[in-house]
Amino acid sequence: MKRRCIELHTAYDISLATGYKGGLSNGDGAVDDSFLQDWFLSNIHPTLPNVDGTDSLTAADLSATFNYKSYADADTAKTAILNDETINWIASNSESAQYTWNAGQLKIDMMFADQTAYDAYLTGIKTGGKRAFKFVGVATSTVSS
Repeated sequence: MKRRCIELHTAYDISLATGYKGGLSNGDGAVDDSFLQDWFLSNIHPTLPNVDGTDSLTAADLSATFNYKSYADADTAKTAILNDETINWIASNSESAQYTWNAGQLKIDMMFADQTAYDAYLTGIKTGGKRAFKFVGVATSTVSS
């Protein structure tokens, strides 16, 4: 039986100069790019799904704190956000993958031949380090799987 998975990758500009909107404090230290990256990574997924894969991964909406990245189209966004290894891993493990870009989100709609192919994709992403982005500032959600 075929298996479908939709992932949303929201791309934020988390630089102090161009993306940060304000509202955070760093105790005694100044808010800088390093602090913003650490804060982002600590806050993108307030809760994590069960390890058995039965829950969706849901990213927090951080648009009140950061601006979205801007790209002309899905192909530009895909190559700017995902590293080549990730793009190749998706292509080699799915029957099809459709990329769309809208309002700061790269949507990947993937179809797998069966549960075994889907499991191979997930295993590679989780254990092989294949879910790698070209910059800090990408928040991932799974819409369906």
